[in-house]
Amino acid sequence: MNAEQRLLKWVYALLLNLYPRAFRDEFAFELQADFEDALRAAAERGRFAVIVFFLRELRDVVRAALVERWKENSMDSNPIPRLGRVAVGFAVVPFAVLLLITLPNAFRIYLPPWIAPPLLTFFGLMILIGLARGLPEWCLPYVGLCFGIAALFSANFMYPILQPLYRVSQAAWWVTALNEGVLWWGWLILLPGLLLVTALVPPLRSFYRRVCQDWTVLSFAVYGAIPMVLLLTFDEYLGEEWYVAAACAVLISSAYLYLQRHRHTQRVMVLVFGLSLCAGIVIFAKWILLPYQLWGDVPKPPTPDTFGYELVRALAMWGWMMLMIVVLPALLGKLLARFTPMRAV
Repeated sequence: MNAEQRLLKWVYALLLNLYPRAFRDEFAFELQADFEDALRAAAERGRFAVIVFFLRELRDVVRAALVERWKENSMDSNPIPRLGRVAVGFAVVPFAVLLLITLPNAFRIYLPPWIAPPLLTFFGLMILIGLARGLPEWCLPYVGLCFGIAALFSANFMYPILQPLYRVSQAAWWVTALNEGVLWWGWLILLPGLLLVTALVPPLRSFYRRVCQDWTVLSFAVYGAIPMVLLLTFDEYLGEEWYVAAACAVLISSAYLYLQRHRHTQRVMVLVFGLSLCAGIVIFAKWILLPYQLWGDVPKPPTPDTFGYELVRALAMWGWMMLMIVVLPALLGKLLARFTPMRAV
């Protein structure tokens, strides 16, 4: 076997990693042996035959791996149990609270300031109970909201890093998009830190094991920070109450459907759809509300640049939500599932 054939054999071995782990453990050796035999047969017919053979194998491996991945997700032998009604009710409280605070404002009914301490006490109590019970799913939105506040405070250390960019090109769309991500950068430390703590602390290790089997629980935790993101998105806006209420209704529905699904793929799709619909509501709201805003000492009508700036902000917000709520938890979950011994899970 010459160097070219050894390279193709090495590439094929890498491609086998596209298959689920259980499938590789059972069939990888046999697939590699068949590939080597077919590669030698193609080499006898010439280099062109080798190229055609390898391209066909590349197509077949990708297609078959996607089919096996789909089977693994859609035919899960250990479906995720659904929560009871009380647990689901506690899980949607962080989203419902923003709805209950926002709706009275639409009718010029403002809640008294003393309501904040009881709410914060209730949230803290829910987190403590959740920690005592090993971080069950119903308490994850509370943890996410707490972490979201921590990420917000960490943003104060991030803004100085962006100052040189502001001076160079403050109006560039990519600077605006990067600026929207400052609120999310803290999650790059918070999520791995949460996994490290739950892996080391025995009472919380059940959460670590759940992440190894279903990484979407990490997504649901970050999902709990979205009410705070909505508040910051409409900061200084007038007349936003009904739009925020609509977004809260979407968040509540998505959280409920997430907790009722028992397949990983369904759970991811519910969260992605809910976040995308919320982003659509934000974009529509800003398009409607911008002409009526009275910012500054001398109010000025919005220009096309203003609309463009707000559109970029909304799209960047959606992109960062997808990155931190879907992509980052998926990467962390896959890494844990790959490198954590099965007996430890």
